[in-house]
Amino acid sequence: MKKKLTFLGVAGVLLITAFIGGTLAAFNTTTQGNAGAGIAKITTKDIGVAFSGKMSEEEKISTGILPGTTQQYDYTVSNKVTGSQAYDIYVKVTIYKAWANEELDSSKVVLQGSDQHEYAKEDVVTDAAVGTIIDGWLISYVDDEEIVLYYTKPLSKGESTTSFIDGIYFKEDMGNEYTDSTLDLEYIVNAVQANQSEAAMAAEWGMYPLINGSGNITNVFETKSVRDSYK
Repeated sequence: MKKKLTFLGVAGVLLITAFIGGTLAAFNTTTQGNAGAGIAKITTKDIGVAFSGKMSEEEKISTGILPGTTQQYDYTVSNKVTGSQAYDIYVKVTIYKAWANEELDSSKVVLQGSDQHEYAKEDVVTDAAVGTIIDGWLISYVDDEEIVLYYTKPLSKGESTTSFIDGIYFKEDMGNEYTDSTLDLEYIVNAVQANQSEAAMAAEWGMYPLINGSGNITNVFETKSVRDSYK
């Protein structure tokens, strides 16, 4: 899903217009058996990003924005698979943010997880840095333009994740060069069937999870050998 935030300078105030996109990327789930043998497509009617309030996919929202302020959001993922296809899933969310004008600094906009924890790069000392778990979301990767999150708990039919975006913070030092600029936010959600989840995640996501006895992901690794060293 792509969301465009357009900034308009009016008496020193930034205005934000949020366009809610019509669709998300197709979701993949690995069928039973060989993890790479069969891939079933799940439509957005089956698994979707749930927005707070009564926001429709086509609704346009305008809100006054000042540098140094935070806009509150509540983005979650729901398992809406029904009928004979109802099964538990693990969820991955990738978030991209970039200015339409590539000369502008993407780091001026900070995405926040639960309770306004700011997603931070691996070399930044914070309680929401890479490798930590915030309200059920494992932070796997962060840079100025991309964030990768894994929901640690398997979602059963009808269940939803906690919020993966609670707020968007606009830094105080954003200057006049950001007037009339556009920020693109894109959310890509993928899911794998919880059954045979380790093989499914390796095949679909190229990651090897460490899963505890309760079925929760505690970490993910790029290679199987490194993952196995933690078992």
